[in-house]
Amino acid sequence: YLDYPSPVLREFDAVRQGQFSWKITEGGFLNPLWDYSFSTTSTLVPFELDAQGKQRTGSEIARELFFKDGKFFNFGQNTLHNQVVTLNSKPTIPNIFGMSRYVDITASYSATYNWQDPLQPDPAIRDIVKNASVNSNIRINHSLKLKALGDSWFSKTQLKGPIVTKADTSSGGILSSIGDLFKTIFLDWDKIDFSFTQTNSSINPGVFGGNGFNNFWARGFTGRSDLPEFGPSFPYQLGLITNPHGKFSMVPSDRFPYFGFQTSVGNRPPNAVLQDNFRQQSTFEIKTSRRLWEGATLDLTWKTDLGYNKNQTVITDSNGVPKFTNIMALNNLNRTFLTFPSIFGLNLFGNTIEDVVNDFNSKKAEIDALPIDTMTKNALIQDALSNSFYEKLRAFKYIGGQAGKFLPSINWAFRWEGLEKWELWKDYLRRLAIDHNYQSSYQETIQITDLGKFIQNQLVQYGFQPLIGITATFDEKKFKGSLTASLRWSTQRSFMINTAARSVISSQSSNDITTQVSYTMRGVDMAFLGLKLKNDLELSFLGTYKSNKNTTYDILNPQSYQGGNTNNGWTLNGNTQIIIEPRARYSLSNIVNASLFVRYEGTFTEGAAQPGYHTTQFGLDIRIALSGGR
Repeated sequence: YLDYPSPVLREFDAVRQGQFSWKITEGGFLNPLWDYSFSTTSTLVPFELDAQGKQRTGSEIARELFFKDGKFFNFGQNTLHNQVVTLNSKPTIPNIFGMSRYVDITASYSATYNWQDPLQPDPAIRDIVKNASVNSNIRINHSLKLKALGDSWFSKTQLKGPIVTKADTSSGGILSSIGDLFKTIFLDWDKIDFSFTQTNSSINPGVFGGNGFNNFWARGFTGRSDLPEFGPSFPYQLGLITNPHGKFSMVPSDRFPYFGFQTSVGNRPPNAVLQDNFRQQSTFEIKTSRRLWEGATLDLTWKTDLGYNKNQTVITDSNGVPKFTNIMALNNLNRTFLTFPSIFGLNLFGNTIEDVVNDFNSKKAEIDALPIDTMTKNALIQDALSNSFYEKLRAFKYIGGQAGKFLPSINWAFRWEGLEKWELWKDYLRRLAIDHNYQSSYQETIQITDLGKFIQNQLVQYGFQPLIGITATFDEKKFKGSLTASLRWSTQRSFMINTAARSVISSQSSNDITTQVSYTMRGVDMAFLGLKLKNDLELSFLGTYKSNKNTTYDILNPQSYQGGNTNNGWTLNGNTQIIIEPRARYSLSNIVNASLFVRYEGTFTEGAAQPGYHTTQFGLDIRIALSGGR
């Protein structure tokens, strides 16, 4: 089969039960920067049985194996075929200004191709019932050691507190001070990680010919054109195109980079009605972190997820020329977002619901004045509401258009440890840490059909998880026991538009404040009747306040959105939950154990929710262990 110079053949196995597999693995065969591997597995119909299921004789098996149909050796009828192609690369960066020591790049590509033939005896549908699928995965990781690079360019600046120590300008002057300041702001990030991942999946029933082995190995690698009688094409098996008999080529272009790619769909089995499916998921992410001062760290994240799913019906004529219809596709966008709520009625970025509606009404007035038909006008109004929702809820609006919608915004996490060293309380605390985390996202779903595309829904979600979190551990010697305390305040809010209710923006908000205190005193000596007894005492407290509220804003009714922070929409339903639970446990030398707790839990509702309730529980448990005898 192969007329291409074969690389190192690592594995070859022909099994009696009908499994045929082989694998090639070699580093640097294609390029010194690449490692690659190819593996192929086929399932064959065994020759031991004839068409009636009876055992063949040795001579009959030999006639089936050797010199049949013009082949020296006949492997049999293929029913299942699997092929995996993997490429890994770690290119060497040119050592310009020593950059190769601070930059790492890795890339990988893999494609898994599957083919199935149910061996349909009817020649009219023999190719129609065959199935092919391909899954591909692209990964690119880029790491820049920014702090190490900055240290090699500038002298190190020590950070011993929330304020940066002043640079010594006695020798370097003002230029040295500017350099240290530049390094502190832009280059003191430990490392910046860039990652891109894309997965593609194509499922296609109805393919011509064989399993594609010849098209891949004997024709694709030698640059010859694919033949349909050999099965799916070479670029399809590599995951470069979505149609099993399509073509892929490079063409010149009059724009940078002065070349492009062109594809063709190819033919499919004639007189067929087929259902194709294609899925794609792309993720782009940037991460970095830095030490702000001793004990304080800041983590930054940017992330964008793009999803695409398309189903279509393929109808072929008597010549196998396909026609695509009943196209149904969904585009999903999910990216980090940046928006802020009003604080004490003040909003610095103009990103309230009132701003959204005012901007939309301005656009709607211009659309209503246009001399166009009702259907076109409704489509423009829907697009105007979607654009106003996105543009007016984001905090910074420097980048517009599709690029601005795709590029992620910043999310962050801040942690400050080592606060127990402060003079104010260092004699009482052993550990004190503060957490703060901001997370926000924008999600959008676009439906694409034969009639066009429209946005199904949009969602903006932001929250602080937590807004502030405090964890403290106190000195055991000062308090004669182990004392820990924590406080966590989290808040979250979301706004959503759905095409089913075009004039309504729905909102959901939640707040959660939880505090926990635990005190344990163990091994306290107590003399009783000449006995030295050990006592353990445990005290704990749990307090929780949770509120959830669902509201709506009617963009046609100003009373539902005007007033900024003083009016939060019309309440559909909501609830507030309060939990207070003190608990105590006492043990006396493993003889007497007693525990006592009181728990109050109240749920208060508003809007159309179920009526609220509250309960109070009291519990006392005493256990005495006695032992002895004659």
